[in-house]
Amino acid sequence: RLSALANARESVSGNAERAAADLLKLASETEELERERGRAQAQRAEGEARRAEGEALLGSLQEQRQQAQGRAAAARAEAEAASRTAEARQSERAGLAGRLASLEEMVASHSAFDEGVRALLQRPAGLEVVGVLADALETDSAYERAVESFLGDRLQAVLVPGPEQALAGVRLLQESQAGRGTFLPLSSARTRNGCAALKDAAAREPQRVKGLLSSLYRVSGPWEAQIRAALPDALVVESLDDALALQAAHGPVACVTLQGETLRGSLVEGGRSVKGLLAPRREVREVGLQIEQVEAQLLAARGAAAEAQARIAEAEEQARELTGRIHAAEKELVAVRHALASTDEELQRLQRKASVLDTERRQAEQERGAAAVRLAEIEVALQAGEAEREQAAARLGECGAAVAEARGLSEAAQARWSEA
Repeated sequence: RLSALANARESVSGNAERAAADLLKLASETEELERERGRAQAQRAEGEARRAEGEALLGSLQEQRQQAQGRAAAARAEAEAASRTAEARQSERAGLAGRLASLEEMVASHSAFDEGVRALLQRPAGLEVVGVLADALETDSAYERAVESFLGDRLQAVLVPGPEQALAGVRLLQESQAGRGTFLPLSSARTRNGCAALKDAAAREPQRVKGLLSSLYRVSGPWEAQIRAALPDALVVESLDDALALQAAHGPVACVTLQGETLRGSLVEGGRSVKGLLAPRREVREVGLQIEQVEAQLLAARGAAAEAQARIAEAEEQARELTGRIHAAEKELVAVRHALASTDEELQRLQRKASVLDTERRQAEQERGAAAVRLAEIEVALQAGEAEREQAAARLGECGAAVAEARGLSEAAQARWSEA
């Protein structure tokens, strides 16, 4: 029995040692597992940070691309608007150029002038012509009808150097029967034009009189004094009622209204349109200015269109560049997500392995605990067996002594028997 218990103790001790060895191995594996899990968690945290950074970068790039596309669309709309404006200005410029050419032709040919004046302006041989009086006068459109109405046919006066040329011109018209003509010999023209009565009336009637007619037009060229002195003057008023009131207050002063009615002495003239001798030249200037303005607007529109096209190209280039960066960021983000998925799988594997190791550790601890209990039981049984053996040995000794004593008694009895 003691031998069986000893064998059992050896077997249980072996099991306990194996369980302890397994526990040590499991502890080492668990420690290595924790290190691997720490590395995996660090990789996962780094991957999460990279994913968050990549998603933020991707969102920023997409927003920037959207902004670039918005800028391109806005610039495209501006370019289209500028192109439409340029086309409209170009069409307007073409129309104005045609109008200007027509007006210049009208001014150059003096088509609104009488036939005799046009014949003299052809500068026939033997006649020196400086020009025509209407070409030397300029006025604003507001006073154009008043100036033309009051000056009338004087605007068609042909400017010649002296009386000899005027006489030659008259003879030429008589011979050619081209019509009549008025001449202004510049060398003999007076250089002073007294208009004290008109100035006095204008000073006394500031509410009704807008000014002297001579102050409302401009004379160009070196013969300004002679031309102004040769032309009659008048008071410029708003209406014919004002002109009649002025004559009633100041006597027979010459007046002209803005609408072209004239009052000379007792003669009142109105109701007919003027020939428009000054308008074409004024319109030439105005149309020329309009063409310059339209040309400037056309250049500005073309410049705006070109600038918008440049912004379109720049914005589209930025959008293409951002698209490439977005693709790269998306690829990088896919790689990061793949790495995160691999890390998650590795963590799951380590978790499963940890579960297995924990199960094995519990089993080993259970086996070691059971072995310890069994060893304790065996030790108790061995102690009990040793006690029983000692008791049996004591009883065996007593039995041996009793046997020896009995053997001695038996031998004594045998001796006695033999003797007997």
